[in-house]
Amino acid sequence: MIKIMEEEQELNAEIDRLVDLKREIRDVIAEVQDLNLRLILEKRHLCFESWPQIGDEMGHTERWAQVKHKMALIVVQAILDRRAA
Repeated sequence: MIKIMEEEQELNAEIDRLVDLKREIRDVIAEVQDLNLRLILEKRHLCFESWPQIGDEMGHTERWAQVKHKMALIVVQAILDRRAA
């Protein structure tokens, strides 16, 4: 019984960590000024949509979504660098 309670506590701690991480990701994405880039980040990293789905929903190709995503990651890195400074 004690082992089950310990496992449950570990699981709850991991869930809390993941919830905090998702909140942090959402906060960083919210700082992205370009609406298209922000939407791509939300669709990919918060909604777990595929590249074809993202491109289709945004009226573009899968490749366009991937290129814009790379641009968005550069913006995210700048935000993270600014936060760390």
